[in-house]
Amino acid sequence: MQVIEEFEADLRAFDAVYEQWKLKNPERGFSYFNTRRIANGVKAGRIHDTLGANLKGEQDWWSHGRGDFEKFLPHDLPKTAKVCEIGCGSLRVGAHFIKRQDPGCYFGLDVISAFYQIGLEIIGPLKAEKKPRFGVFENRTQMAADWAPDLVFSNAVALHVHPEDEQAHFAMLKTLAAKKGARVMMQVHVADAPFRFGRSGWARTLDQYRSLMAPFELVQISPDKTWETPLHRIEAKVLTFKAP
Repeated sequence: MQVIEEFEADLRAFDAVYEQWKLKNPERGFSYFNTRRIANGVKAGRIHDTLGANLKGEQDWWSHGRGDFEKFLPHDLPKTAKVCEIGCGSLRVGAHFIKRQDPGCYFGLDVISAFYQIGLEIIGPLKAEKKPRFGVFENRTQMAADWAPDLVFSNAVALHVHPEDEQAHFAMLKTLAAKKGARVMMQVHVADAPFRFGRSGWARTLDQYRSLMAPFELVQISPDKTWETPLHRIEAKVLTFKAP
């Protein structure tokens, strides 16, 4: 009971800060608020699981993203295919696509540019050789959609999509992958009933994802990770949708 009370109290305090922030930033949504919060922590030197140059764990930066890259790499993806990453962060995963795909075949999008600027410093000469493109959602989404990606993917992004933003987020994915036969691959957190498991963590049902992505067809469900929290059992899966 104490764990539940502490968890709920923390969420109330966090949400109160967000609501105050929204009053001062009515044109911005939760994703901007949360991303800036994380970016400020990374800038201050805090170690993060997946963002920044200084990552948790014993693996170096390049090795750290290799496994996640492989789970988003379809076996039949040609090196000429155009790949768009949603929430590209500091390119921990995207760097491997940049390295694999032909020049000009990667487009990374995120809420802010601070993260991928870190990645660009790390990949060095690959930027000139492979000519990846980057941008923030508010002024580069349409450009990326006109570019007509063959694969759109997101890792550890859907869980951070606030319920008030979910319609816009999944509509954006479908806009980016509008090319006939294009695929959308996303890591999601799945539950029998929707619930919130953290300050910026939401799990949804498979039916919710199907509805949000309609008329795209769910063609594959791949297991990813499972872990326990004091309150919940979290199941992460990779869902693959195909454009009609």
